[in-house]
Amino acid sequence: MIVDEMDDLDPAVRELAVGLERIFRIRIQVNMYAGWRTNNGFDLHFDDHDTMILQVFGRKRWQVFTQRDSIPFKKDAEEAVKPTEPPIWKGI
Repeated sequence: MIVDEMDDLDPAVRELAVGLERIFRIRIQVNMYAGWRTNNGFDLHFDDHDTMILQVFGRKRWQVFTQRDSIPFKKDAEEAVKPTEPPIWKGI
């Protein structure tokens, strides 16, 4: 399940986003993702923007790979290819 712009839907989440905007001096958008063991979540992909993840429940297997391009573009998101090098970080 994906809820984009959760900060527009919940006052407490909006307050958090506004506080982060003051700290980082950039527009913050909060998205919410929920998954169950029967689904894989996202396939291999990269984000064309900075992200901060806060997991509030459960466990997830994460793998983070080096950036393949110095400046990724949205059009490249469909072209995500499995990296040949090991992840720079992985964990649960």
